[in-house]
Parts: sequence; structure tokens; C-alpha cells
Amino acid sequence: MDAICKYAEATPNRWCPNAYSRSINMVQANRISLTSNESKDITIITDEGDKVTLSYDHQVESTYTSLKALSYQGAMATADGMEMIKETLTRMDAEHFQFENSQNMTISVDGDLNNQEMADIKMAIKQLDEIMTDLLHGENISEAAKTIEDLKNLESLSSFEADYSYERDVLVERYVAREVNTSSEYKSLERAGRGRHRIKHDALEKLIDKMANFVEDSKTKPHKFFRPLRKLFADISDRLDDQHLDHAVKKHTVGLIESALIKKVESMTLREQSEATFIGS
Repeated sequence: MDAICKYAEATPNRWCPNAYSRSINMVQANRISLTSNESKDITIITDEGDKVTLSYDHQVESTYTSLKALSYQGAMATADGMEMIKETLTRMDAEHFQFENSQNMTISVDGDLNNQEMADIKMAIKQLDEIMTDLLHGENISEAAKTIEDLKNLESLSSFEADYSYERDVLVERYVAREVNTSSEYKSLERAGRGRHRIKHDALEKLIDKMANFVEDSKTKPHKFFRPLRKLFADISDRLDDQHLDHAVKKHTVGLIESALIKKVESMTLREQSEATFIGS
């Protein structure tokens, strides 16, 4: 895990009301798992009625997991004419690989086997395994047919049976998440701080009043301004990069101006509708 912490200035004694903070958390997780199961069952019966059964199971499980995480914490504030920016970036990379391999084989014999039977059974098991493996994995079938013919030469054996199965599963998973949190002490234009910060908010209020007066003095009905105003502010916000802390503050200010202006236009619309209703009655 890596962490980078950057301080632009020393921490001021008191924070101004327009302190701003932003956090971005991103996580990406990948998981790949492979599971294979192979089973073999062979049953051989001799001419004398002796029975030999062989069972074999093979299981493999492997899993690879990777995790990448990135966390950004940023804060900006101004107090006593001094600006402070604090940024912390934390990164984590992790990988994990797990492998499990298990095999199990059992052999059972029902009866007494002589030397010839034991030799033929060994040869039969070898040839049957080659045949079934080739068929199972799509190898040369014609060669497998020739091997089957060779089994007829094992005279001490009466019959044999083979049951093979093979399964393989591959699973790929990916998870991506991104979380952005923004907090600000800009509550509203009416609850702005005092002093030099109040001057900035007074200027914003004057700007909003001028824009509202323009709407009111126009010969256009107020409700027709809603869509153009929202598009105007949306275009301005789109040109500001969220990843840049200073732009994020400006984007927040644009949102405040839009909200205050829309409220004033809504009040004009309600007042116009009330006057129309009064005249009509």
C-alpha cells in the first residue's frame, strides 16, 4: 500500500465557512477459477469368473484473485487570507493464487488371480486407459480402434468395462466500483460567512438579482426560461473537471447560482399565475 500526503500550507487557526472536501474511492477486483474433475472406472472379469475393479479420481482447483484500490482525499479552505490544500492518495495492489490437487485410486480383487491373468489384466488396464483417454480428448479414433482389436488377444479375460468422465469449468469474474463523495460548508447564499467572504457572496447575489431582473423585464413568460437556464448551467458544469479540486469548488458555486435563480423564476411564475387567476375571476 502506498500513501502520498501533500500539504500546501500550515493548518490555519480557524476555518472559513466555505471549506470544501472531496473523496474518491475506486476498487477493481478480478477472479479467475479453474476446476477440473476426471474419473476412471474399469471392471475386468476373467474366464474363471474372477473380478477386478479399478477406480481413479483426480481433481484440480486453481484460483487467481487480484485487487486494486485507489483512495483520494482532498480538502481546501481559506482563513485569514491564507489558503490550505490537503491531499492524500492511497493505493493498494494485492494478488493471491491458490492451487489444490487431489488424487485417489482404489483397486479391488474378487477371486484368486494366476500369473497369466495378472499379466493380461495389467495389459488390459494400460490399453483401456489409452483408448478411453484418446476418445475423451478427441485424439485419433482409428488408432483407438486398432488398440481395441489387440485386447482380443488377451485370452485369459472374459469381459471388461470402462467408464471415463472429464469435466472442466472456467469462471472469470470482475468487479469494478467507484464512489465519489463531496461535502461543503456552502449551505446557501443567505447563510454565507462574514467579512471578506461575505463580499464574494454579496457579489453572487447581485449577479443573481441582475439575471432575475432580466427575466422579469423581458416580454417572455417566466416558465419558458426554465429549460434554457438549466441547459446553460449544465453546459458550464460540463466544462469543469471534477477531478480538479479548484474546478469542483467552481462547479459547486455554479450549482448554487442555478438553484437560487431557478427559485426566483419559480416565484415569478407562481405570481404570474396568481395574477391571471385573479383577473379571470
